[in-house]
Amino acid sequence: MIGETLHEPYMEACGNAVIARGVEINGLQTTNDPIRAGVLHLGDPNEAPGDRLFYWDEERGWAYSRCVPGESPFDVVDKMTWFGDRVLPTPEQLAELVATLLGGAKLMTSFIGPDFRRAGDDDGLETYLAHYATALEVA
Repeated sequence: MIGETLHEPYMEACGNAVIARGVEINGLQTTNDPIRAGVLHLGDPNEAPGDRLFYWDEERGWAYSRCVPGESPFDVVDKMTWFGDRVLPTPEQLAELVATLLGGAKLMTSFIGPDFRRAGDDDGLETYLAHYATALEVA
């Protein structure tokens, strides 16, 4: 697996953890242009993707948003509510945050994305993401 797609197993693990918390996911998208990012679409898996989504990218971490029909979720980054205190929480930590947010609890959030890192930084992110790729290969 090349570095450009290392985030896909992480996104899949996050989706599975969110589903395990009882939250329905009806779509997962990833991209690596211009940076690695992914989207978990909320909703009934038997229906078309809804407008609620959770977005992740390798520089700012996780955000919650609604997507206007016809818009790519990767094009509404400036309209997102960012949450979390790190770029890569474990899938279980993310699932807890998602359940908390959807349950109506208030979290520390911001409309300005955090600045955890820059794409290409030599900070161990590749190793952390590779852990999820290896875990999927073993399973």
